[in-house]
Amino acid sequence: MVRFSPREVEILYLIAGDSSDKEIATALGISIHTLRTHLSRLYRRHGVHSRAAAVAIWLLGYRPAAALT
Repeated sequence: MVRFSPREVEILYLIAGDSSDKEIATALGISIHTLRTHLSRLYRRHGVHSRAAAVAIWLLGYRPAAALT
């Protein structure tokens, strides 16, 4: 099972709802730069390279094969 921080879950929920970076940053009360830092760390931590892949592993609860090695 893949674990996500509470902040990652908030971000992924908003991404899944098709919110833009600006909309997500505003909703969370953070700057766009801070949001992009969160996204970069989320991608690195979970071994993905896109918003779609991040949402997929969050919804499906698994790590991509490359992250398992």
